[in-house]
Amino acid sequence: MKKKLLMCATISAMLLCSCSLVKTYSTTTHDLDVYLLETAIKKEDYANAKVATVSAEFIDGEKYIPYITLEQYADLYKPYLVDNARSKVDYEGSTATWTIYLGNQLAFASIFYGSFGEIMVGGSIANAIDNTLFARDTAALLYNTKFTGDAVALGGSNGFATYTFDKTEFKHFRKKNKTYYPLGFLDNTYSASSGIYHFYNYKNIYATQDADNYAKEFKNADGQLTSSDKEMEAITQGETIPQYLIDYNANLFVYMMENFYGYKYILGINSLESYYKNHGLYNNLFQTSNVDRGNAYSSCLACFDDNHTVFVSANAAWGEEKTTRFGGERMVKRSALKKELLELKKKSHIAYGYPEDGYSYEDGEHSFAVQSKSQKTVMFYFDQFVFGSSEQVFREDGSVKVDAYKYDSYFNFLNRFKLFSEHPDIENIIIDVSTNVGGVVGVMAKLLALMSKNNSSELTMFDESSSIVSINKVSVDVNNDKQYTEDETFGNRFNFYILTSDCSYSCGNAFPCYAQQMGAKIIGETSGGGECAVGVHYMPNSEYIYHSSRTHLGSYDTQNKKFNGFESGAKPDYSLVPAGHQALLEPDGKGGYINNIPDNFYDIEYLESLITAK
Repeated sequence: MKKKLLMCATISAMLLCSCSLVKTYSTTTHDLDVYLLETAIKKEDYANAKVATVSAEFIDGEKYIPYITLEQYADLYKPYLVDNARSKVDYEGSTATWTIYLGNQLAFASIFYGSFGEIMVGGSIANAIDNTLFARDTAALLYNTKFTGDAVALGGSNGFATYTFDKTEFKHFRKKNKTYYPLGFLDNTYSASSGIYHFYNYKNIYATQDADNYAKEFKNADGQLTSSDKEMEAITQGETIPQYLIDYNANLFVYMMENFYGYKYILGINSLESYYKNHGLYNNLFQTSNVDRGNAYSSCLACFDDNHTVFVSANAAWGEEKTTRFGGERMVKRSALKKELLELKKKSHIAYGYPEDGYSYEDGEHSFAVQSKSQKTVMFYFDQFVFGSSEQVFREDGSVKVDAYKYDSYFNFLNRFKLFSEHPDIENIIIDVSTNVGGVVGVMAKLLALMSKNNSSELTMFDESSSIVSINKVSVDVNNDKQYTEDETFGNRFNFYILTSDCSYSCGNAFPCYAQQMGAKIIGETSGGGECAVGVHYMPNSEYIYHSSRTHLGSYDTQNKKFNGFESGAKPDYSLVPAGHQALLEPDGKGGYINNIPDNFYDIEYLESLITAK
């Protein structure tokens, strides 16, 4: 969904001319080739993957950090832009303005106040990207789906996100009347808008929309299999990481967390740098010990007890792969709860006749449905919101394969609802998301549309950086007639109930929250939160970080013009845990937790008695 670019003032009116003292360094120019990994990993001719060459500056004695201008960075995107896109950087004093137009329409704008250490970003670079270059297979996600939407600015917002780096201690300098910044700093700032990462592995710059591609193999110019990560390891073999690189990476990590980590505002943290210093974490980021430094990054992420935020990988180039992955108390507790729930789920379903040796209770997309003795109620579960690839979902003629439900949550739900509709006695459907940890937001919206009475679900996202609320409506064409009518969905046929626990997280949390607003009832315990969408940043030393972004899922109160997030979860209409308790309440002193999960948590007869009681 393209976000509207809301501006209350023209760009020219916002330009400021100012001066500041910028340090000078002795530098050397090196040409760096830029390769698109999406092309390289197809095992095609390596030369075809080359999309650009950039002349970068390197401070003498600091060979691992390339510095480029904003204009050079903007030019890196030109090979990926659609035909009618025009990208340009203009300067006025120390202020640079980067704009991208689609025809005559402004799609993206960024005002870079170098003197004040502030960057404003409006619109989205992604609006101008030719995604066919990146081979993202979203055909199943978009199949027979209609998206419409609008955007609302809160509190007089002009639609610009503001990022600050005035207190961030990384180097920049002027040369020949141009200001140079580290590539990693520019890419951390703008990759959130473009969805493209540019990473210098000390040999080349590699671009990709999927950070996992940095570990995937491709054939180099000599025909040898390698990867961006392997090249980096080979170049640094036998070396000790220099302090300037440690300092740069640590400062950039703090900059990224300060400006792009959304959960800190839910926690009420104004300054992460101060938080890290007060908790004795900040100085550890600058450790020369590879293990201690890697553990420091992990600790700085785990301290928020946020399941969306994790140190996913550390490249072996500097020895940080030995890092311990830390988890907060609630994350550990939630993991223990999930294990208990899966075991109870397995026992409960076996009691209903499903053979133990054929029961794959972790494979939610293929799980069976349980029906009550009265035949009025059915229950099924799934553990992740996913969509399949074109190969998995479609035949060559474009029709949907019979087994598409195995790979795609939408077809899983659709097949079930059609089957249940053929049974005259079924009135109630219990959807078990008690161990669902999330997935793709667009898939969730399609499932909610299927469950709606009017073939419409509403997905509301708040971009905290720009104070813009996006309200998106989703409808589905079930019978392939190119229409999106109310009689195609199932909200008027069934009563829907959602079974939740504290393990219902991210989309597993948003799904019952939205469903409850649509009239569904919640069974179990309060769902587990996780209202922030996932953000991804790739650090210059190749730390790969998932984190809660500043995009929040929730609902918009049109009367009070207020966004309400879903962090507090969906409260149960029918509670299955003792009043005032959680399913796992406290440590038992033996390394485990006191179990408050009732044995009838997955007993369909008991659940039916709850929802049908007068």
